[in-house]
Amino acid sequence: MKATALADAWGGLRAQLAASARLRVGLLIVFALVWAYALSFGADAVDARRLVLAVQREDLDRLRSLERERDWPARAEEARRQATALRALLWPENDLGLAEAALQDWVRATALRSGLTMRELSLSRASASAVTATGSNPGVATGPGAAPPAIKARLIVELNRPALLTFLAEVATAERAVMVDRLLLRTQTQPPIAEIDLRVHVALPPGPPR
Repeated sequence: MKATALADAWGGLRAQLAASARLRVGLLIVFALVWAYALSFGADAVDARRLVLAVQREDLDRLRSLERERDWPARAEEARRQATALRALLWPENDLGLAEAALQDWVRATALRSGLTMRELSLSRASASAVTATGSNPGVATGPGAAPPAIKARLIVELNRPALLTFLAEVATAERAVMVDRLLLRTQTQPPIAEIDLRVHVALPPGPPR
């Protein structure tokens, strides 16, 4: 029964299509619109899939980058060790006055041991310059983001090259870090002299600057 009904309906539709050119054109237009819609929907689906894949690819690249950076904890530990080593080179004193006295004694003793004849020694305090820091180091900085305070020593000695080289070697190998900011040889004076500017940084205990 159903098969007969479908066959009759199909036969009637064919007869109508054969008899009406307008109906045939209308059906072609409908089929064309459906086909165009299907193509548009497929293109949108492809674009959406591509977008999802791009996001997933970015996530994968980010995970791979994190995988490559697993050595950051080791780098952080190395930086902490270096910071500890640098702090050990500072001059630990309770206040800047004691640091000045200690530096003066060290310079005089080292010059005498090296064979230099000292003619003049003067000390000055250098202002601590602000530096960018993620945090303060107890006993090193005088405040958050501040560099350790510095003391400068300027000494004028009679120019004795072997003794001067011995003194500079003592400076380079000192247990506490001593930096040479300037070395000027004045060979035209009588007697010839050398001017040396030294600098040290002081590790004060936590608290207000002294």
